[in-house]
Amino acid sequence: MAIQMSNDQIAALAPDRDTVSRTAWVAWVVVALAAWAAVVASSGRGDQILAQWPVAVAMLLGSYFAGSTPLGGGVVGFPVLVLGFDFDASVGRDFSFAIQAVGMTSASIWILTARYPVAWRWLRPALVGAAIATPLGCMVLAPMLSDLGSKLTFAVLVGAYGLVQLSQRKELTEARARTDSAEGSDWKVGVPLGLMGGALSVACGSGSDVVIYIALMLYLGVELRCALYTSVILMAWTSILGILTQLSLGEVGVPVADAWLAAAPVVLFGAPLGALVSAKIPRAFTLNLVTLLCLGQVIWFCLHEGLSLTAQLGVWLAVFVGFAVLLGGRRLQRR
Repeated sequence: MAIQMSNDQIAALAPDRDTVSRTAWVAWVVVALAAWAAVVASSGRGDQILAQWPVAVAMLLGSYFAGSTPLGGGVVGFPVLVLGFDFDASVGRDFSFAIQAVGMTSASIWILTARYPVAWRWLRPALVGAAIATPLGCMVLAPMLSDLGSKLTFAVLVGAYGLVQLSQRKELTEARARTDSAEGSDWKVGVPLGLMGGALSVACGSGSDVVIYIALMLYLGVELRCALYTSVILMAWTSILGILTQLSLGEVGVPVADAWLAAAPVVLFGAPLGALVSAKIPRAFTLNLVTLLCLGQVIWFCLHEGLSLTAQLGVWLAVFVGFAVLLGGRRLQRR
């Protein structure tokens, strides 16, 4: 005799969304940790990897920022290696790519499986733009960049955005999402965002996330958390492309590998934690934290490089020019 069940009874037998989300993310973590353990065991460099524990500790904080702010783990990874441990900027960039490929991918899986809001209308074409600009940038642009130029690019980029966010704090905190942010695909806007972000990321290991976050927040009216989650996914994609390209070119050295292996297990959990916390805390807190990080990077850069007063003023002038361009474009767009 056939047994008929009501729709409610059938629904009750299906796993709930939270259970599916946790299962998918746990599966990713198990696979990633198994792969990491296999690489460490086969490398025979256990002592050298263990010696990089300060990098792992620093990335506890960096991975949290990767999931909870639009600056990615590179906002800590790049200055930690370049300014804190005196590695070349190219090493800091490659480490940022490598560590974000793990941490921000982990956060992206959490975001997607938990069905957090994502601005797919602009993200889809931005992924295409990044897929073009990142490999080409690694092959053509990266060899042309000086060590100081990479550091300066990073400082000006985050400093300019920090000032924009500071000046627009109230408006950004109260912003509401556009209702059409997930409909269709806007290729005319999305592809250039991906191209620009990929090129900037080649310089300093971070940029795709900042570019799309700025565009979504300032010009397209997307709500803060939706813009944040979108930026995390784009930066994860850019980082994967960046580190794979650098590996194929034979540009990733032992220092990057050791630092990455030391910090990889940490960022697996830190970035999703940041994404989870960002969904719970007030938007104003996230904005204040990002602003502090951005402006602090500029100060740290000037002090670490021992720049003269004239050079420091030049750096801040570049930051203010970037600020004026971003804010001017916003005001022009609103007319």
